[in-house]
Amino acid sequence: MTLVEPTLMHLLRLCSRSKAWREAEELGNKHIEAVAEGRSAEIADDFMPYWVGHAAWQGMPEDRRTAIVATMPAVAQFWRAVFAEMTPAEAYVKIRVPTLLIRGSQTRTTTYTIIEVLSDLLPLSRIEEVEGAGHMAPLTHAPQFNGAVVTHILQWGSTE
Repeated sequence: MTLVEPTLMHLLRLCSRSKAWREAEELGNKHIEAVAEGRSAEIADDFMPYWVGHAAWQGMPEDRRTAIVATMPAVAQFWRAVFAEMTPAEAYVKIRVPTLLIRGSQTRTTTYTIIEVLSDLLPLSRIEEVEGAGHMAPLTHAPQFNGAVVTHILQWGSTE
């Protein structure tokens, strides 16, 4: 299994990673409130730079930006689910699958910390950090990202 900066934000709360959880909680509450008030475009202007960077968001073609703005209510639903999620962290310990955890060295505190938490919980995991990458490492650093995945598959792919 390969996980690329999964947004399992509830683990931050359940595993007492308070700094990262506060960041996630603030982002989520702000998002839910903005969508409830009909401010999807405004929250997209806040939410998307958080993940892809301001320049990438501002440089995105207008039709793509419009399509992303339309997804903001679904993202608010994601945040509601995060706040309601109660799966205990111990449940992850039972996942005994060789797992590659990939993160960018320049990613957000939330996903950086989630990878740390998962590394502690998943018994057969290892972290691969893509130097200089943010959250979008598969796009911005494809050769390094792809190389890590291929190496993982070759290492664990044969179960004969």
